[in-house]
Amino acid sequence: MNRNMIKTSFTAALFILISFTVHAAVQPPGIPDPDIMVSDSVSPIGDFQIPFGEVTAGVASNQTVTVSNTGNADLVMGTIAQANALSVPFSIQNDACSGQTIAPSGTCTFTLRFSPSATGTFSDTFDIPSNDSDENPVTFTVSGTGAAVQVSDITVTDTAAPSGDLQIPFGDVTEGTASNKTVTISNSGNADLVIGTIAQANSIAAPFSIINDACSGQNIAPSGTCTFTVRFTPSASGAFNDTFDIPSNDLDENPVTMTISGTGLQSVVNNPPSLPQLVYPANGQNNLGTSVEFRWDKSTDPDGENVTYDLYVCTDEELTMGCNTGINIAYLKSNDIYYADMGTQWAVLFLFGFILACAGFVRGRSKTSLLIIITCMVTALLISCGGGGGGGGGSGSIANTIPTGDSEINNENTYTISALSAGTTYYWKVVAKDDTGAETSSPIWTFITQ
Repeated sequence: MNRNMIKTSFTAALFILISFTVHAAVQPPGIPDPDIMVSDSVSPIGDFQIPFGEVTAGVASNQTVTVSNTGNADLVMGTIAQANALSVPFSIQNDACSGQTIAPSGTCTFTLRFSPSATGTFSDTFDIPSNDSDENPVTFTVSGTGAAVQVSDITVTDTAAPSGDLQIPFGDVTEGTASNKTVTISNSGNADLVIGTIAQANSIAAPFSIINDACSGQNIAPSGTCTFTVRFTPSASGAFNDTFDIPSNDLDENPVTMTISGTGLQSVVNNPPSLPQLVYPANGQNNLGTSVEFRWDKSTDPDGENVTYDLYVCTDEELTMGCNTGINIAYLKSNDIYYADMGTQWAVLFLFGFILACAGFVRGRSKTSLLIIITCMVTALLISCGGGGGGGGGSGSIANTIPTGDSEINNENTYTISALSAGTTYYWKVVAKDDTGAETSSPIWTFITQ
């Protein structure tokens, strides 16, 4: 190959290379294309989901959505949530994106709100339209739970029945002695109950006071409780009453006002027990059997003495026939069962037999005769107790001293009397007595056996 040929070939190659380079340099760039990217303020930010979680009913929760243009052409936004609208409790607020043109590398934002008005689970979807060629529209999912309103709810009870009436009646208390009642504060709400200082705005005066205060200034969690004690210590006789407040953050019961009352009794006077309240048999009740369980509420003694009871069951309204000092009355106690109605004729027979037995023994009669007499006496007694009183003018009655707490059922005393007469009208009452002899009598009730 000669030199001219080589030169010609090199020149041609150089021309081709220059021509290619120039051609590449003047070629137009690729077609412009916007590229939408959507993120939100709930992690993970790019999953197109906004879980609001639990939101109290009546409260609003907001999350921010950001639209970015990562393409090389303007991103034209349509109207958000128009084709696929949101329904309550979801809504779009502060929309700075709908209808806007977002330049490359530009952004816009809008707010998504969850405002439940009731409890329950909610979910929805909405669309974000644009001119993005391969992501139009972007679909977003939203969810949330409406929770119960978080409020505290105060409940106040005390140990003086009825427990929830916000009243503490101490009743009769002898001067110089103290009576205590416990107050319990409970939080039945679903938010902390904040207690203020009890009896600060509305204080109480002597003879009342608050002790053992475990509530003032405390935060009581839902279902939690605290207690304090109200004390009544009269130093003189007379009636006393007062009120005090229990402040808290309860929205509709602040403060709670409690009323307290009590009567001071002179210590030099022996005060009788409280009235025994009859329970059963009901007054005027008919068709009872000859074995009756009597029930009455316990009495209390303001001086703190023990209380015993006399139970009277008679066949006359004045409770006099057969009720005087136990004459013509026989009773046997066996498992709290009393036998009544020993007639007058059997009492005479029993007394006569007893005299004969003593006389026979003194005169040295035979053991056989003595045994016969004693047998007759026992037979007479058994017939009188088991036969329901029989005839012959006998009057059924019973008067027995029964100590407090014997055969109690809750706050009641119970005693059973057996062998009453059939088809008989009975009158009964209970007398409560303290250790020093003061007594209180119940009303007289009546019942009829069948």
